[in-house]
Amino acid sequence: MNILKLLLLPFAFIYGFITSFRNFFYNVGIFKSYAFDIPIISIGNLCMGGTGKTPHCEFLIQNLYKQYNLVYLSRGYRRKSRGLQIIKIDDNSQKAGDEPLQIKRKFPHIVVAVSRNRVKGIQEILNNFPQTQIIILDDAFQHRSVRPAINILLSNFFHLYTKDNLFPIGSLRESRRGYKRADLIIVTKTAKIFPMMLKNIVEHEIKPLPYQKLFFTYYKYSNFLPAISNNIYKKNPKTSRILLFTGIADANPLVDHLKLNNYRVEHISFPDHHIYSKNDIIRIIKTFENMIGTNKIILTTEKDLMRIRGNQEIEGILNQYPLYYILINVKFHFDEEQKFLSLIAKMIDTNLPLRQKDIEF
Repeated sequence: MNILKLLLLPFAFIYGFITSFRNFFYNVGIFKSYAFDIPIISIGNLCMGGTGKTPHCEFLIQNLYKQYNLVYLSRGYRRKSRGLQIIKIDDNSQKAGDEPLQIKRKFPHIVVAVSRNRVKGIQEILNNFPQTQIIILDDAFQHRSVRPAINILLSNFFHLYTKDNLFPIGSLRESRRGYKRADLIIVTKTAKIFPMMLKNIVEHEIKPLPYQKLFFTYYKYSNFLPAISNNIYKKNPKTSRILLFTGIADANPLVDHLKLNNYRVEHISFPDHHIYSKNDIIRIIKTFENMIGTNKIILTTEKDLMRIRGNQEIEGILNQYPLYYILINVKFHFDEEQKFLSLIAKMIDTNLPLRQKDIEF
């Protein structure tokens, strides 16, 4: 252990003590948890981010919204609005948050809502949208005030929670023992080629409990898409050099994907959920203009694009440049997508009774 980690050890101990007592109080009923009479699907992680929650939420929505009246509920991180907000397609990220806005624009027919207080948010949703059959809670593994019917835990393959430490030494929000609350565990962001031997090694490392099922996913990326609708640049550009800018927790899989496809990549990284300023865009443009050659483009993620669209000044600057974005889709290894969806369907059917009064725990 290096000196910095040694200095941070007392703070990690205090943090672990607090979070462990919090979980204990929920487990014994001193703190109240609420169950609802419709299935609540929670997707979250033990660490502070970078496991791919939004693409996995989108995967679930894509496969469930035609069968059920579905609502997506998120905190709406870094939004400036307060209370419960029902998101519209023409909202901006300051009201909605980048991820909820992305989901609303991708799935315009479902209800997308943001609320910091998950219990109150769910109660208001059920009052305002009584036809709701399923609610997907994004980033809710630590929100013990809601007792989900299905608890899905994500862990980045390159940063497994079993090898992580409590904050501030590591990135864990709570003790590794929290994994016991999960019904399904998904190891995310693996390579597209993932041998069975490696699967067995990770499964031995995680040691899922008898009631837990373990799955492995990877990302499939789209072609490059024009980021601004009235931009003169066309789809699927022929290029060899890319200036990539991102404000996401973990851009490494995307960078690796681009390099594996023989692109020369220069990457400007911003913090997760970064709100882009005019100076940020000027920095990006200057870096792009200083890149050698003419066969080059600017690339970003769909999530980052949500924080750019609607800002007329920034869009006006970027509209003069070949700006593209890329979509992320979740794929399951070992032909287990249908197995995963069948388990979800079974759990939903088990927890889909007639509307009843909320139950306290």
